[in-house]
Amino acid sequence: MVSAVNPRSYHTATLLGLLPAQTINVYLGSTLRSMHDVLNDQKTALAGYSIFAVQTVIGVLLMAWVVQKARTELSNALLSDMGVEHKLLVEIDDDSLE
Repeated sequence: MVSAVNPRSYHTATLLGLLPAQTINVYLGSTLRSMHDVLNDQKTALAGYSIFAVQTVIGVLLMAWVVQKARTELSNALLSDMGVEHKLLVEIDDDSLE
């Protein structure tokens, strides 16, 4: 077994996660000839820029979440590999930060 992830759960989550962006991309691709046409046409320019902005914001937020999650998991893994006697606990006084 390569991974402990259930294949059915993986495929379902992948489908649900990719479906909104792919639906938008298919719609834009089937109704418009090129991005140049979208941005130069006054009727579709706002929609084109809006979709691009939304996809960019979602991408950045997901990237930040994945990085934060990876850091947390890495820290937990490193701490669990160390024995209890090697752990260092640091207490920070909030008043000293001001």
